Amino acid sequence: MAVSDEERSAARSTVARLWKTGIDPTRHGEFRDFEQRYSLPMFREQRGFLGVLFLHSAAGAAVLTLWASREDAERLAESSAYRATVARLEQTGLLRGEQTIEVFEMTGAHIARSLTAVERA
Repeated sequence: MAVSDEERSAARSTVARLWKTGIDPTRHGEFRDFEQRYSLPMFREQRGFLGVLFLHSAAGAAVLTLWASREDAERLAESSAYRATVARLEQTGLLRGEQTIEVFEMTGAHIARSLTAVERA
């Protein structure tokens, strides 16, 4: 299936923002609850927000958000809702070590199935 010029243009402007952190290894469940209760609704309020993947490993967690533009991703840090969510998360004691943020230009994508209803084992 050929990719249209419009789809190529959208992919060039779309960015992914990756936030990584260590978390208390005994509290992954609490962190997942926080993601659903506070982080997801906050992201949904943001201009240019396209989607999110919440990722976990034994060592920590990552949040990969997709944005319509680099400006939208950068604007997140200025959002009062974002700052309040970060402050709430910091107060939980769930975080360990340093947190990092990196923004990537999206140059292509393929998702084989809908991820809206990912089931947890």
